[in-house]
Amino acid sequence: MTPNLGALKTLQLNEMEMQVNKIKVAAILLPFLLTACASPSNGESNPAVQVLQGINQGLGKVKEGLEKASTTAGTAAAKESSFTGLMNTGSGEGWPRIAITIHKLPANAYAPPTTQMMGGSIPPSYCMSVSAVVWTDAKTSRTIPEEQFCPTAHIKKRWVGYSKGEFLLWAGTPAQSNHTGPKRTTGPTPPRLLFPEGSKYGNFPNSNASWLFQGLLASIGFDVAVNTGQDRRVWVVTLPGETD
Repeated sequence: MTPNLGALKTLQLNEMEMQVNKIKVAAILLPFLLTACASPSNGESNPAVQVLQGINQGLGKVKEGLEKASTTAGTAAAKESSFTGLMNTGSGEGWPRIAITIHKLPANAYAPPTTQMMGGSIPPSYCMSVSAVVWTDAKTSRTIPEEQFCPTAHIKKRWVGYSKGEFLLWAGTPAQSNHTGPKRTTGPTPPRLLFPEGSKYGNFPNSNASWLFQGLLASIGFDVAVNTGQDRRVWVVTLPGETD
């Protein structure tokens, strides 16, 4: 299981914020130090000046640390996701094909999405556990082992999700040929329906989980709004239902 770099980045920033607060306290006390400590006439350094220099050095280190933490976490997150740009790995028309398995969803996954979530402001720690089998042609595949996917950490550009209607059209349009019927496998042939059926998935189209899934598809490079029902290169093998 890969670490949650979004949460790690938040922890690093919180630690930096604590250091900043300590320096702010020292800055508040500085005027009192300046009043209490007159400038020495014997050439010795003023303790208050030493405090001021320490504050300036501390602020510089905190700024440097914040920039480094942000850059390191962002770069690591981009490298961590194995799903980025998968749709660019095919060998020709109709490829690649990607069979997605969602192993675990976060708390309240099937709850209606909040305004914040619908605006694309997904909390950094709101992630799901996913694996996939990627087929680059009818005989060549590779497995992406189960890993955490966090849209906020793994998508570095603006992305547009699908509407409920667009999702339902993609998920519910049955294949007319070349499918495995109701049997859901990891490929290379997709099932009759690209998304699992059943009442336990009924609230998925209007849920927090759906926004996570939109982020995953955006990372892969697959647009449901464009590829409604006709493009069958991506499907979900299984995922936890609301009653699981």
